[in-house]
Amino acid sequence: MENQDWAKVETIIDKALTLSESERQDYIEEACKGDKNLKGEVTQLLESIFASESKKWLENPVEVKSELFRDFAKESITPTDSESLKGRTIGSYTITKLLGEGGMGQVYLAERSDGSFEHQVAIKIIRESRATKTNIDRFRQEQNILAELNHPGIAKLFDGGITDDGFPYLIMEYVDGVPIDQFCRNHELSPHQHIELFIKILEAIRHAHENLVVHRDLKPGNILITSNKEVKILDFGISKLLAAPEDQSLTQTQTRLLTPKYAAPEQIKQQPITTATDIYSLGIIFYQLLCQTLPFDFENISSYEIEQLVLKQQPAPPSTNVASGKITPNQLKGDLDAIILKAIRKEPEERYRGISELLEDLNNYQKGLPVSALKGTTVYRTKKFFKRHKKGTALAAGVLLLIISLVGFYTNRVEDERKQAELSASQAEETKDFLLNIFNTTNPEFASYSGNDISAKTLLKNGVEEVDASLWDQPSAYIELLSSIGSALKNLTAYPSSEEAYEKALTKSEEYYGTDHPQTASILAEIATLKRSQGQREEAENLIVQSIEILEQKETEASLSLANKYSIYAFTKAYQGEYSEALNLFQKADSLYIASGNEGSLHRFTTLDNRAETEARMGKYEDAEEHLYSVLDFYQNHYKGSHFNIAQTFSSLGALHSNTSDYEKSNAYLYKSIEMKKELLGEDHIDLASTYDRLAINYRELNELDRGEKFARQSLKLNEEAHGEHSIQYAETLNNLALIQLDRNQLTEAKSNYEQIIATKKKLLEPTHTSMGVAYYNYASVLQDLDSLSEAKNYFEKTIEIDKATYGPNHPGVAIDYNALASVLTDLNDYEKADSLFSLSESIYQETLPPTHYRIGQNLVEHSKLLYIQEEYTLAQDKLNKAIDIYKQSFKENDPRIEEAIELLDKCNEQIQNVNSSNNLDATT
Repeated sequence: MENQDWAKVETIIDKALTLSESERQDYIEEACKGDKNLKGEVTQLLESIFASESKKWLENPVEVKSELFRDFAKESITPTDSESLKGRTIGSYTITKLLGEGGMGQVYLAERSDGSFEHQVAIKIIRESRATKTNIDRFRQEQNILAELNHPGIAKLFDGGITDDGFPYLIMEYVDGVPIDQFCRNHELSPHQHIELFIKILEAIRHAHENLVVHRDLKPGNILITSNKEVKILDFGISKLLAAPEDQSLTQTQTRLLTPKYAAPEQIKQQPITTATDIYSLGIIFYQLLCQTLPFDFENISSYEIEQLVLKQQPAPPSTNVASGKITPNQLKGDLDAIILKAIRKEPEERYRGISELLEDLNNYQKGLPVSALKGTTVYRTKKFFKRHKKGTALAAGVLLLIISLVGFYTNRVEDERKQAELSASQAEETKDFLLNIFNTTNPEFASYSGNDISAKTLLKNGVEEVDASLWDQPSAYIELLSSIGSALKNLTAYPSSEEAYEKALTKSEEYYGTDHPQTASILAEIATLKRSQGQREEAENLIVQSIEILEQKETEASLSLANKYSIYAFTKAYQGEYSEALNLFQKADSLYIASGNEGSLHRFTTLDNRAETEARMGKYEDAEEHLYSVLDFYQNHYKGSHFNIAQTFSSLGALHSNTSDYEKSNAYLYKSIEMKKELLGEDHIDLASTYDRLAINYRELNELDRGEKFARQSLKLNEEAHGEHSIQYAETLNNLALIQLDRNQLTEAKSNYEQIIATKKKLLEPTHTSMGVAYYNYASVLQDLDSLSEAKNYFEKTIEIDKATYGPNHPGVAIDYNALASVLTDLNDYEKADSLFSLSESIYQETLPPTHYRIGQNLVEHSKLLYIQEEYTLAQDKLNKAIDIYKQSFKENDPRIEEAIELLDKCNEQIQNVNSSNNLDATT
């Protein structure tokens, strides 16, 4: 920058320092008049001034400002003619040409001049115009740092000293190479080749970190690749020794020495530097190498605007930002997205804890093993979501997103076996084709059958009779075929015919093999799944326990069969809402799959799929996400095309993302699931119901009630046809419809539906089942709106009792219950207890939810209503201001929740003004 420009900057800053914070920004905008570069320089210098030691700044602001200006100005002077050093001898070397310029010095190519041997080196020297005391100190620090580092990936230091003019120099290894980004573009590397190259960089930086050195300015220009594809890292000029105390003189103007596009947020904010700082820069570089673009658009903007992007904007996943080249988005989706995004998180503590952890993830990715980066992504994104999400969500009255997300477990997996390939609908068709070959030769009635004249259900039902008549004297074939027909019929929801086939197979197995034979155990397990799908929970559990006992008596070692039985047992427990026990059983099944050598089997991944759903019900979203994406990757590689298991996993992912309020991603997965299910099963299959239910919940949360009702009614129709009006499945879907009616203030209809739901659940579920709690809560919400306050209070208390027993006293779902009960107690004038419950609810939210979660805002508004009644206007005012701020980060400007809070705030302000006026009048008189 020219001297006259510095004068302009100084004039603006001198004036800005006299203004208040609220006035300062307007003045800078006016003074810079659209000059982005000037505004960036002014803003950056102001931040450096305020970032200086507070005591020194308060004691002598002029001196602090002057020191900063001197350093910045000296570092910005146009460099002297570099050609003047050509031919000059330094030590045993003669300079031949300029190679480049760094942050404070020039780098030259030099050759050995004493003739003892041929040798080229790079000489780095501070130029006269850059020879400030600060820069000389930095240069000496670099010399000391390089002397301690000895790694093939780091350019070596050969010598150092002082020129005749008194300026420090370093003699370093000359690296004949190209910057890594240029090398990768020129060679069009695959993801695997990129990773192999990047691992070399990580190993070199790990060596520096192990020697307590952080580079702090990693960028493609400082990472060269030689002709033999070796990595060389250059320029430790602003490195920091972790063991040394912070020297303010070396950091005061550090932002000028950084490359903002690769600088970590903590560097820009001049916060403490750690090894996580280098990890961030490495993550940006890896992103750029794979995508051939940076995560942010830095084109045609000032340095200040670049820094603001780095500080505030969330990067897009690499798979969505691939510019060109050999790499495709699909190659980056999943693990690589997660690895890179974890490395470049804005908070240092959220990144990898060290280079070794990042290396381990990349090595695991190369081997096809799970990566740790997928753990924690959901919680992290959930926190970020509530800071940026601007879409409207549903009306709050009586709505329980967190609890409703825990119900309908059964509808997500009506049949566990439909997650098993051998029991899928497509194999029902295979069974149909097999039976046709038999029937066409034995039954003249089917001689002309073309494949379209009768349904698979009809054919399979007839098959039971045919096998029973024709194969009775061939026990092994009889048992095997009837078991297969039973599974196919179950898969097609022909439950009575399925049970008939299974019972015939079981009778024959007990006669032929014995009651304690593994074959008999397998049929018992199949019948258990059938009973479970029909809501006969106790019978299902008894049968699967009996099956496991038979196998454990016969088998002394882990086996695939025993692992499968534990998987069925686990799902049965999950179906009953006993999630903790179910998770233990899923873990037991997983250990058996691994111990029996079936770690990579289809059986294990179908079990892992069901385990993920249980984890989601328990609020273990990180684990659920990790397992579901692993399952999806396995299924897509295993089936190589459309398959029911893939479709159902899409549905599971939709439910998971709904739990974290990422409705856009959730709906995308749900529609994928519906499309594939219709392709495989037809337009009216019962397995569409669970996906319709989830879409109904999502659209209700988005306040798109018409669309929500459409999907709820579609699901209701399918469940009525498959299970009847008095089934759990029907009751769960009716719950979704009733919630929409509640939102529309159709209270009579909603009340009638909830009474039917509760009656059904009481017949089929234990009194403490979590699904009972959901029904009680929603019914209580209707009663509250109908002013049946005492009755509403009783039902909310029942809900709390159930939810505390299921989830524990500090679960956010329990906090929702507390908040609802406190609202009713306020209406009942029980202010002291209501106040206590509002406070308890708020404390749980603060421990378990992101600070901008709308539930916190809801709690603050409801509590403010109580405070207003108690004439605690100032406290209410404070809570309402916080609530409005939270709501505005989550909802549209015209959302009724925001309007309600503003209206109540206006009333508080009016009351405060009245009190103040009255006090002033009293003081005057």
